[in-house]
Amino acid sequence: ENDLHMSRGDHIDFKSRNAIVFAEQKPVVTVGLEDVIVVDTPEALLVCSQSEAANLSKYIKEMGTGKYEHLL
Repeated sequence: ENDLHMSRGDHIDFKSRNAIVFAEQKPVVTVGLEDVIVVDTPEALLVCSQSEAANLSKYIKEMGTGKYEHLL
C-alpha cells in the first residue's frame, strides 16, 4: 500500500512510502523508497531524505559558492 504525501506531474510509484515527488518534464519512477523528496526540473534533480529537508537552505548556500550558483 502506498502512503504518498504529495505527487505532482508524471509520477509512477511502486511500493514507496511517504514520498513527495514533483516531476516537471519527464516521468519520475520511484520504487521502494521511504521518506524522500524528489524534485525534477529542467535544470537539476534533487533527491533528499525528508529528515534532511530542514537543512536544505544550508546546502543551497554551500552550492551558491561554486559552479552550481546558476541553479539557485
